[in-house]
Amino acid sequence: MTNHSTVLRKTDQGAAGGCRPEEPLYLRVVNCVEDRFRRGDFGHNGRLYSIAELKRIFGVSAMTAVRAMGELKQRGVIRSIKGKGSFFCRTPRPEIRRSTSMRMRKVTVLSTSPDFFRSGFQMEICQGIEEEAVKRQLRLRTEYLPEDNLPGVGTASLTMEPDEGLVMIGANFNRTMVDLLWQMMGRAALVDAIISSATCVATDNLDGMRQLIDHLRKLGHRRVILGFAHPQSPNPTNENERSAAFGFLVRDRGLDGLMLRAEDHRSILERIQARNGATAVLFTQDDPALEFMVKARHAGLRVPEDVSVTGFDGFSAQAKASQLTTLEINRREMGRLAVRAIADQARVMGAVTPWRRVPGCLRKGASAAPPKRKNG
Repeated sequence: MTNHSTVLRKTDQGAAGGCRPEEPLYLRVVNCVEDRFRRGDFGHNGRLYSIAELKRIFGVSAMTAVRAMGELKQRGVIRSIKGKGSFFCRTPRPEIRRSTSMRMRKVTVLSTSPDFFRSGFQMEICQGIEEEAVKRQLRLRTEYLPEDNLPGVGTASLTMEPDEGLVMIGANFNRTMVDLLWQMMGRAALVDAIISSATCVATDNLDGMRQLIDHLRKLGHRRVILGFAHPQSPNPTNENERSAAFGFLVRDRGLDGLMLRAEDHRSILERIQARNGATAVLFTQDDPALEFMVKARHAGLRVPEDVSVTGFDGFSAQAKASQLTTLEINRREMGRLAVRAIADQARVMGAVTPWRRVPGCLRKGASAAPPKRKNG
């Protein structure tokens, strides 16, 4: 059996810093591993390196190695077998080549949301798309596609032209729909969601959760609740990634973490009011955090004296007015990156370009402060 660790160590040590320098380090590790897999270096269903081997070969931290392994699993590239390790679970997918050498002259923005033109969230992304389209002298059009209209894709106003690129916004595009649209277009990107078969632009949820957890930890909080899966949460990708990141980070930081559903205010309040209870609640979105702050005050709790509260997304104008501690996401940059991604696809003849993650910026507000109670 070929010792692939030795082969990679000789040729790619340090390559994680040189494959695609504009990408985060963990993505460079992922792309280097995938490039070698496509070349057949591992063979079909071959074994992938362990976390320790990834650290040694690429000279990265344990967190970067774990994150790279997680990304490979999420893309459907590898699978883990308990007691045996991680293995590639598909044959290398060849690059799909289409007649995309024609210069892209138009961008179509597609959404399944009926509030497409009224949603401030999507409008910010569209503003970024428009800015990049104007910069590249591209024509821009927007289309609304109801979720139940999949059989009509490619007809009527959705007939695509050879010089056109497609940007899909939102988490309601299922894999079948994305695959079909991508096959039609040859150059397309999905924004604010993740599907393994497509080029995607999404929030860097792991880094965002790290910033929030580390901020609470520096303030002195040791018992933290995550409020997740609010009924009105529109994006399962963000919910799943933020919840998984919370679970990993509280263990890694030595904190006492508990996950409760965001709308279950009674249970959250009971955990806070209990002896040696939680001193902070981190919500996966801003609106549930704002809603809980009202409930906490009605229950006689002071924010942040009795409990600190943070959100995630930094979107709501009300969140800014209430001085909510949260993570702000540059949605305009998400739109700009989506246009750049499909322009890159045109240059490389239709190959899927790597996922692009947009980091957030921690906004420190008055809703989080050092705990008044001891963290025993």
